[in-house]
Amino acid sequence: MECFCCLLHVKKHFGQTLSRNSIPPTTTLRNFQEKLKEATGKCFVDVAFWGGVVPGNQLELRPMIQAGVAGFKCFLIHSGVDEFPHVAEFDLHTAMKQLQGTGSVLLFHAEMDVHPTTEKIGG
Repeated sequence: MECFCCLLHVKKHFGQTLSRNSIPPTTTLRNFQEKLKEATGKCFVDVAFWGGVVPGNQLELRPMIQAGVAGFKCFLIHSGVDEFPHVAEFDLHTAMKQLQGTGSVLLFHAEMDVHPTTEKIGG
């Protein structure tokens, strides 16, 4: 679990901060509740928690919205954290169907995995 005190001191003095690679990832209602419990009594600035979209967690999204997540993010390539796998097109469609009509947002880490090519560009 990340150190909320340290993160919040950075936010207080320098503005926005993002806790990347936070374990457990906020991809289930249970993990979100665990983070809320850990943060209780340690927040002295306004904070928001973002949920994550990963393969197979589409039924977790609406409960997380109801519990208070600010929105969701996903990765299109490996996130650097095995517990937060990247999504495929199917996962995006199922997540967007769950989010439809909720007013929530889905943010993308829009990097693409590029494979080297042996073809010359431009002839």
